[in-house]
Amino acid sequence: MNYNANLKELHTNEPSVSEELFVNQFNEKVIGQPDAERIALMAHSAIHNPLRDKTRPIGIYFLIGPSRTGKSLTAEALAELLHGDKNALIRVQASDYMTPAQLLDLKGAPPMYIGYRDPQNPENKVAVTESDPTSLISGHNMNRVRLGSKSAVDIIVIEEFEKGCDDFYKLFMGIFDKGKLILGNGVPVDFSNTIFVLTSNLGMAAMERMSNQKHIGFGTGPKENKPDVGSVVKNALRQSYPPEFRNRLDAIVIYEELSASSMVKIVEAEIAQVQKRINSLPEESVFTLQADASASQFLLHEATKDGGSVAELKRVISKYLLDPLGRELSKGTISGGDRIVVTHNSGAATLTFSKVESEAIAMQPKLSLQAA
Repeated sequence: MNYNANLKELHTNEPSVSEELFVNQFNEKVIGQPDAERIALMAHSAIHNPLRDKTRPIGIYFLIGPSRTGKSLTAEALAELLHGDKNALIRVQASDYMTPAQLLDLKGAPPMYIGYRDPQNPENKVAVTESDPTSLISGHNMNRVRLGSKSAVDIIVIEEFEKGCDDFYKLFMGIFDKGKLILGNGVPVDFSNTIFVLTSNLGMAAMERMSNQKHIGFGTGPKENKPDVGSVVKNALRQSYPPEFRNRLDAIVIYEELSASSMVKIVEAEIAQVQKRINSLPEESVFTLQADASASQFLLHEATKDGGSVAELKRVISKYLLDPLGRELSKGTISGGDRIVVTHNSGAATLTFSKVESEAIAMQPKLSLQAA
């Protein structure tokens, strides 16, 4: 029998429909870092792969770059897509574990140590909605942060991983290798269904020195300068971590400084989130928000002036957009079905809000709502 006649090539590199949808939704949340979508694709694929190695975590992703470029946001985006809540994760600050003694917060105190909690003692039983003081990364705490979610995937983000002490590093090396940890009280924790997102500024100081010497900004300049970023980061990784650690990482992604166009897209995405919040109001109060380019530029300027970053956007949007809109809603000057046009006049210290009550009315605003 000629089996070759029945052969049909499988396109194994083509993403599935669900993978494409997941990555597209991820890209709506993590803007300006195209390489980051690798994390979303790898995580989604591993979660739904029945053949994956269940003796280790779902994925261990090492994200390197300057502050305020979307590294932590990546973990939050995964949490929101998987659980519907960006805070459905465990956040570990490596700088809190610069000495071995501080590791008891993670490992849990053993018998005869202050803080030990006997798991067999009924008095130490913790309510489902309460935090377990035994260990930040206990199974109870991982379940609690995603309570109500249909997904059983745990997410742990470790901020500035390189700042932890040597014992901190060794603790997670064991977790990454075996997917398990025995706490000080003898209770095992299973990390085989966990996504680890490690953020780091490793190599960024050297990169900044190179940028100053070449008079270019990190993430800017001619293309021939771009390989410097990868080589500096790889060199820093080799100097800081042995091969057995690097080999446990499923992906190393470099996050670069956000471009001006990316920052504008982030503003627009935040405004879109405001519209979603408006849409969740009672039907009689739902209106349409239309912010033009001048308004977006003003919000971005207010967030980044005086050395700030796009991380300040939520505060700025609350001050210049949400507070004025909420004030008008409480006064009754905005009604369901209205369209609110937001603009900025050059030199003005606030945004200008104008109302169109009906699309059937001429496009000229009927009422000006000037923010205080």
